[in-house]
Amino acid sequence: MKFVIFFLWFFIASFLFRKVVKVKTSCGITFAVLIIAIAGTIWTEKGIDWYQEWEARQEKTAVEKHAREIQQAVMSFLDNMNPQLNQKLIEIRVEIGAIENKIQQLVELKIDFPNHAILEQKLNQWKILRRQLNQVSQDIYQQVEQAYVAYRLDEIQGRDKLSVVSKTLLDEANAALTNAEITKSTIEAEIK
Repeated sequence: MKFVIFFLWFFIASFLFRKVVKVKTSCGITFAVLIIAIAGTIWTEKGIDWYQEWEARQEKTAVEKHAREIQQAVMSFLDNMNPQLNQKLIEIRVEIGAIENKIQQLVELKIDFPNHAILEQKLNQWKILRRQLNQVSQDIYQQVEQAYVAYRLDEIQGRDKLSVVSKTLLDEANAALTNAEITKSTIEAEIK
């Protein structure tokens, strides 16, 4: 590709010097044509690189926007079909945020006092709780997403009611939430 761009610039510069400016070929002109061809090749490659990066950013932004729209549709579905479960999912996410804050504080404390084993133990306990709550949150979201897909499938096929499959999946999400609350309570009791 670079070779093609170089020769394209070389012929453009050569044409401009011979036909437009009407300068006869000489060593200086040939050198100037080579400089123009090299500079043009570099500028063209930089332009192509910039355009490819811009295109990749645009594509990534579009994919992220689409993913957010899908997540918003699923969460809106959850809020309409089971507001209590939606509220619990929000509470779990808030709790995860609070745990992240506690973990960060423990990490900072551990940096200041690296020789205390209890800090490592408590840090590990909070990380386990965070991991488990994240997993529960993901499990609930996946169940709700499956229920949403089943609901949309029914809607597309002309059935405007929540199918048995969707209700079953939402019930499974509720069961996962109950399990999460028990796990959270158990781990918090160990931490205290």
